[in-house]
Amino acid sequence: MALLACHLGALAYFCVQWIHTHQRQQPKDNTTRLSPHYICYTMFVSNFCGIAFARTLHYQFFAWYISSCAFLLWSPSPTSLSPLDPMPIRILLLVGLEFAFLTFPATPTSSMVLQLVHLAILANIRPPKVMWEEVKWVDDNRDALDKKNS
Repeated sequence: MALLACHLGALAYFCVQWIHTHQRQQPKDNTTRLSPHYICYTMFVSNFCGIAFARTLHYQFFAWYISSCAFLLWSPSPTSLSPLDPMPIRILLLVGLEFAFLTFPATPTSSMVLQLVHLAILANIRPPKVMWEEVKWVDDNRDALDKKNS
């Protein structure tokens, strides 16, 4: 129950944080849409919250979620004061994940490393810089329709 509460609490925290960011950056016109990077980032963060607070992790999880961890570690965040900005720390975290998942059977050390890496990645998550992108096809279609109608 505690892990479930932590999972839901983390999701609620990020949801509130991102809603505030969304409200501050919301464009005034309809020629923009949420960027694919932002959509992918929010999906990976939601998934990562579930992994970080999971009771057990099967070794097969590593195959599909390691790429999302790399994406989260290298996605640009709005602040350069992030503790994970130095490249060696990011690489060290990925090496920690490799160590934890490639240790079979799991040991207390590998489990501790996995939890610490998950907490470090979770602590580094911020709303991404690029939330909106201009929709070019709206203008292109409007121009094409204007030419067609004239």
